[in-house]
Amino acid sequence: MMNKMTSILLMMTLKINQDLPIKYYLNLYNEPGVTDHYSTLYDILSYLIRVIEVKNKELTLNNLKFSSKTLKYVFGDNIKDETFKANIVKNIKELISLECLKVNGETINVTEKGLTYFYTIE
Repeated sequence: MMNKMTSILLMMTLKINQDLPIKYYLNLYNEPGVTDHYSTLYDILSYLIRVIEVKNKELTLNNLKFSSKTLKYVFGDNIKDETFKANIVKNIKELISLECLKVNGETINVTEKGLTYFYTIE
């Protein structure tokens, strides 16, 4: 028998958090001086959610995962810039230490904590 949290996560609907910093609403979160490790998480989450929708998959925490190869799709040609790439790696390591991301073998999963920084699960 599934517990309440498991059943919620199996059929989750997301609503953007009302108290999210304004830079995300204005799409300015990657501007110099305001970008941070959460900006990296937002880019990754946005990409993963779009792919899940396009592929008509269920939006679950299990489907919110990526690999190093995914990053070239998330960040495009910017990932070829060594400084940019080093910053992304640093941000991902910080997000792992904050438990917003979790390493699972070859993939990295977005945790509930990472997801709920931006969204309310309904």
